[in-house]
Amino acid sequence: MPSSYIFKLSKRVNLGHLTEQCLSYLDFMCLETLYFLNRNLVLVPMSWI
Repeated sequence: MPSSYIFKLSKRVNLGHLTEQCLSYLDFMCLETLYFLNRNLVLVPMSWI
């Protein structure tokens, strides 16, 4: 997946809300995706997690 696509996608959604949803469903693939976005693009403030 192109990083530009990930960047656009992450800009369009509320990553803080997504993190809460991931945690509530214990969706580890979702959490890994959020971690990937955070680590590579630094778009998710740690206070949201």
